[in-house]
Amino acid sequence: MEHTIDRYRIIEDVYNTLAVIPGVPVLPANTAFYNPAIEEIMRPYDLEKAKALLDEVGITDRNGDGIRELPSGRPFELTLTTAVNVQPHNDIAVILENEWEELGITTHLQLISSTLVGQKRTAGEYEAIIEALGNQPDPQLRKAIWQPGRALYYWHRSTMDENQQPILANMEDWELRVFELFELGEVEMDPVQRKALYDEWQAIYAERVPVIYIAKGMELGAVSNNIGNVFLQENGQIIGTNYTAFVK
Repeated sequence: MEHTIDRYRIIEDVYNTLAVIPGVPVLPANTAFYNPAIEEIMRPYDLEKAKALLDEVGITDRNGDGIRELPSGRPFELTLTTAVNVQPHNDIAVILENEWEELGITTHLQLISSTLVGQKRTAGEYEAIIEALGNQPDPQLRKAIWQPGRALYYWHRSTMDENQQPILANMEDWELRVFELFELGEVEMDPVQRKALYDEWQAIYAERVPVIYIAKGMELGAVSNNIGNVFLQENGQIIGTNYTAFVK
């Protein structure tokens, strides 16, 4: 499905160019942890490739009605859920609906409140969902999301038991490796070794695609010249906080 995501169109049409191609999920601006090798792994927009892959697994239009069917003969359709009150997510959902319909995939948009989206996400009651999960400078600060068997690992809930403990036996081989990488990264003190661990995690995610990363909207800010202890980096990032800034 990653081949159906036209990231450049979404950045242009939805974000008016004020977004960037995301990492997996570490942002490129985070040079301390970003793995540039994932750029060669992430799949580009290519509907013909997507069609070929669907054909390869037996999801084809068997009766010429323009709708693909599963090998069982049932129509291949899915529901795409997102928050009705988050306009960029609505716009992305419509773009994806159009792309998937062109592939012969019947797509039902479920636009509901962000509260209901959160409830469905937590319960695992969705087929496809558009969400924003946030980011942090250190991957360990998002361990609960990205490490299998944790409370916010929404896309494979059976890797965690009712006491929120990991179930290693329910993890795929690559998930076991990701679990191990986060455990190692949590205690590794050498910054070079830590980055190597998280580089491998990003490469695994880029290859296995438990989540498709679409775009990262920019957060725009302006700071007056008479405000001190706020700095502008070469890549455009503003470094500073409200509680450490002062008026010169």
